[in-house]
Amino acid sequence: MSDLSDPFARAALAVDLLAVDPGLGGLHLIARAGPVRDRLVTRLALLGPLRRLNPAMSDEALLGGLDVAATLAAGHKVERAGLLADPAPLLLPMAERTPAGLAARLGACLDTGRGHVLIALDEAASDEEGLPDALTERLAFSVDLSGVALGAVPPVEGRDLAAATARLRKVTVPDDLPRQIAELTVAFGIASPRAALFALRCARAHAALSSTEVGPEDIEAAVALTLAHRATQRPAAEDRPQEPEQERPPETEDAGGGGAEDIPQEMLIEAVAALLPPGLLAGKPKADRTATGAGAGALRKGNRRGRPLPSRPGKPSADARIDLVATLRAAAPWQTIRKRTARRPGVQIRAADIRLRRFQERSDRLVIFAVDASGSSALAR
Repeated sequence: MSDLSDPFARAALAVDLLAVDPGLGGLHLIARAGPVRDRLVTRLALLGPLRRLNPAMSDEALLGGLDVAATLAAGHKVERAGLLADPAPLLLPMAERTPAGLAARLGACLDTGRGHVLIALDEAASDEEGLPDALTERLAFSVDLSGVALGAVPPVEGRDLAAATARLRKVTVPDDLPRQIAELTVAFGIASPRAALFALRCARAHAALSSTEVGPEDIEAAVALTLAHRATQRPAAEDRPQEPEQERPPETEDAGGGGAEDIPQEMLIEAVAALLPPGLLAGKPKADRTATGAGAGALRKGNRRGRPLPSRPGKPSADARIDLVATLRAAAPWQTIRKRTARRPGVQIRAADIRLRRFQERSDRLVIFAVDASGSSALAR
């Protein structure tokens, strides 16, 4: 069993579990660019060829769309496949800059259950930044490597992931495990039902690494990996279950294997509590990801400069620039019909085809440094 107290070991184990069961969604990795993160990114090769995304990626590149050049050349509609067309591991650098629209599209893709895996590299510099909740909700794992030094990175054991994937379908789950995990989510204030489902899937994937039956070690690892970063409270002592010991039926006394009923709920609570964020243990509330006070200027839209946004239909004017490619893309499917009644040769453009360019940028910000140069503060300076 991996050392769950070590962040890098947890991240490496999460990658292995995603290779065994892509239904776990993905990994939210909090780490700045550096050799420690690069070493883990190298391990992502176990998931298969990576497809790199970008927070500013357009819908056409992500979901596919009309290929204008091929359509005009062929005389009929030609579609171009997007990066999400086929199941694949997706790598999202600068995930803290992910806009709400992209987060919604990636979340919808993960909800289809077709086998996509998302690795979100979060380089947030403050608590107000971070991956949108729409994505963190759909990723089973979250690991913070911010405080890990390169010299402290432990050697990672190799596992036969192909054999584990083949065993996954044969893994059996104790009947009592769903109830125990549901009680854990309530005790730690986790409202999302996805957390309990991820914990069950993680227990099965962890068991598949070595056997076909979920045991105590598999359950402890699963609840620690999937529930600790989602916790909003620590269970009070009086809220922890104190169940009296019950005698087993005579026919099951010698039965082999360890199920969920063999693990005291107190032990599972401690497994999750050992990985709780320090701020939560100190009674501090979790950061509000919807906050906008990160020091950057306010977002504003325009038609001249900034990050490109999807074009929108409209009427051209002195303040509105035409997006030529988007306009041709909107007009291309209708060329065959329009040429039958056209009075002139060439591409037939209508007013409804006009698309206008849009951009988004951050406004300027003013930073003031106030220095007290009075004599009373000279010693403090």
